[in-house]
Parts: sequence; structure tokens; C-alpha cells
Amino acid sequence: MRVLHPTTEDYARRLSTNAMSCVVEAQVGTVRVLLTGDIPAREEAVLIKRQPGLRAMWMMVPHHGSGSSSSAGFLDTVKPVVATAQAGYRNRFGHPDPAVVARYAARGVDLVRTDHAGAAQWRLGAGGDEQPRAWRAIAVRYWHNRPGAGHSALPLESDEEVAGEGESREPLFGMP
Repeated sequence: MRVLHPTTEDYARRLSTNAMSCVVEAQVGTVRVLLTGDIPAREEAVLIKRQPGLRAMWMMVPHHGSGSSSSAGFLDTVKPVVATAQAGYRNRFGHPDPAVVARYAARGVDLVRTDHAGAAQWRLGAGGDEQPRAWRAIAVRYWHNRPGAGHSALPLESDEEVAGEGESREPLFGMP
């Protein structure tokens, strides 16, 4: 694990709270994960200038997908395969912003939205294999609202694989 931001120099810059968010890179085997906090586009630019070869297979969408983050330059540098926008269902800010969602889609990044998926979990195996799961797919009930059904392409384990019993249900992310 490496802390990429903020640096000691950033404290002297007197940045806003969001701009001082902790950005951490974690590596498990060959898989790199980038946890971005709430950094805005300005700090994304500073980060890629400091770390020009920064890459990650999976990353958290900066600042919950607000319009002031996930700049084209940042996405083009990091080149994530999968990104997760952590936002509450029907949140008052409208996160993630539609323009941000479009930037990820234009680059072919699988975007997992917690406002659609509920809790999202990835288990990384020693060989780099991953097992993504979404709570709203695992614990789906007929009375649950299924926001965003059909908008993500991540395959998920069936309930049977996760719980070890019961019928498999159609996963939220596996719908065309």
C-alpha cells in the first residue's frame, strides 16, 4: 500500500477538505486498486503529474462521481477496467453526475454504482482472479426497488455460490 496524496507539501498549500482527501494505491498480486477519496479534478491533475505512470485495474470514482471530478486526463492516465461510484440511492446531490458516467462509458470502464447495486464487494484471489458481488443481487426480494437494473456488465456469483443453498437469482449486474 502507498499513500499518494496528500504529501507534506500539500499541507502548506492550505487546500480544501476535499482536496486533502487521502488517495491510496493498494496492490494485491498483479492487481492495483486506487482509492481516491473526494479529490476534485485539480488534485487529479496534481496527482498524475506526480505519478505519471499511475495505473489501476479497479478504482473508486473520485468524490462520489461529482461533476468536479473524474477528469478525462485522470481517466486516460489511470485506465481503470472497473470503477465504483459510492453514492446513496436517490442522494440529494444526484451523484454520480451523468457527464461523469458518460466519461467512464466512453472509455469502456465498467461502472458499478452503489446507488444501484447496494454494497459492492470484490474478493481478489492470489492468482489475480476476482469475485465481484452486489448486495442487491445477492439479497434481492420481489418487493425491493431495483434501480439501474441492466446498466452494468459485471458478472456476479449466484446466491447459491454465495450462500451455499437456495435458488440462484438473476444478478443485478448480469442483465444485458
